[in-house]
Amino acid sequence: AAAAAGKEPMPIAGAHVRVTGGALVTTAPDGSFTLPDVGPGPVPLTVSARGYKAAGEIVSVPPETETEVAFTVVKTTAQQLATIRGQVRSAKGGKGVPATLRIPEAQVSTRAGADGRFSVRVPGGRYTVVFSASGFVAQTKTVDVADGDQALFYVDLSPSER
Repeated sequence: AAAAAGKEPMPIAGAHVRVTGGALVTTAPDGSFTLPDVGPGPVPLTVSARGYKAAGEIVSVPPETETEVAFTVVKTTAQQLATIRGQVRSAKGGKGVPATLRIPEAQVSTRAGADGRFSVRVPGGRYTVVFSASGFVAQTKTVDVADGDQALFYVDLSPSER
């Protein structure tokens, strides 16, 4: 297994090479591996390594010989989380409200600061954000964010009537 790094691939130690439905081996420090007793004929192989996208290939193994195969794997990119941020204020006077924010789809429940400011990081997607605070009418917003995006909310909560 080798990683594509510029023009020259670098060997990857500790990658897992598996015959589909069969044997599993781990690559040596130089990236090499040997799968004994496979073939003859087409042999489906997959390779996986931490931090790399899995790759697969079908290798044709002639009878009573060895076959060399080289895999090139590509690093996975770290997911950039989206940010939902803003401020919760009172509709009367505009003062910050330390409201509770719930985002059920992301299983997030957090509290805005004393000034009503909040910031939450989530994977890209569509979310329902519920803003609630004692003495105020709850408010629900829906937001679509992509990985790495930012959504900004200024939410004015109305005092509840007693």
